[in-house]
Parts: sequence; C-alpha cells; structure tokens
Amino acid sequence: MTGGKGATPWSMRRFAGLAYLVPAGTLGGIWYTLLFVAGGSRSDYGTMLREYLVDDPDRALFRILVALPLACIVFSIAYLSRSRGRAASAAWCGAGIVLALATWRSLDASIAAAVTLPLAFSVPGTIWELARPSAPA
Repeated sequence: MTGGKGATPWSMRRFAGLAYLVPAGTLGGIWYTLLFVAGGSRSDYGTMLREYLVDDPDRALFRILVALPLACIVFSIAYLSRSRGRAASAAWCGAGIVLALATWRSLDASIAAAVTLPLAFSVPGTIWELARPSAPA
C-alpha cells in the first residue's frame, strides 16, 4: 500500500491527505458565504472580518472557523509529503483524531463529519503501517 518499489501512488496516506482538503474547502465556503453573500453589497470585507474575529460576542466560534481549515491544510500537506515512518504516521493519526473530537465538541455535526472523513483513510493506513514488518537495519 505504501512504500516499496511496487507501491501504488494511491495509498491510504494519499487518500487521507486529499480527504483533509474536503473540510478546508467546506470551511472556505462558509467564509465565502459569511463575507461575500451574507454581507450584501458592502465592499469593506476587512472590516467585516475584523468584526467577526474581534468585536463579535461569538468571536471564539469564528476564530475556530479560521484555525480549522488551516489545520486541515497542514494535515493534508503532512499526509501528502514524502516523509514516512511509523512514529510520524501514528502521531499524525492521533492528532487527526484529537482534531476530529474537538470539532465534534465545538462545531456543527456537518462540519465535524467533514473533519472526521479523513480518519476513514488515516486510521487504517496507520494500522497497516504499524503492523507491517520493519525493514532490516
């Protein structure tokens, strides 16, 4: 599945990396709606963004909505990069589980489901990575 000469480029790791783009795109759509659709004809989007992130009483929610797609992009880059290893695989998978649990705790189920989707690929990929025999030293 991963590594080796006959490895397919479509490994579980690659699918997980691509799947982390789904919540980033979903949240990008939410921000597009907040700034460009819900704002109407106002053209001062910087002021609107400042209002959401600084002045709004629910600013913690909007800050989460900024941090979450950035975290998903970092996860995507990490899974799509060439770096391999059991420890890295387990660490990224564990961090993804923590991110998904935190999202279920703090946001709507539709957003949390999008953030949980990549675990369908990263968890089995990590289990496979940990279960395969190690290469001789």
